[in-house]
Amino acid sequence: MQPRDTGTLLPIWIDEVGKERKGKHNTPRLRVHYEGKYIPVSIEADPKILAGSLPDKYFSALSAWISLNLDILMKHWNREITTMELFRSVKKLD
Repeated sequence: MQPRDTGTLLPIWIDEVGKERKGKHNTPRLRVHYEGKYIPVSIEADPKILAGSLPDKYFSALSAWISLNLDILMKHWNREITTMELFRSVKKLD
């Protein structure tokens, strides 16, 4: 998802496998593209950077967006809705 679609400052990559992913990546997460790297961030009420780092201005906007869309992001992670349904339902930050 692009910043113009989310109101965040960075592109967001949302995993389509979700909870069915095997191995170490089974924590609800998404990734943001920053300086050529994909930084994993948890999908929860109080999001956390799982590896790497982001400047506060980027992380603050991302955290607000995750909080705004937490229910729909978790439904997608749990494969209760499709990626298209997610894209139609997410709210953009003002």
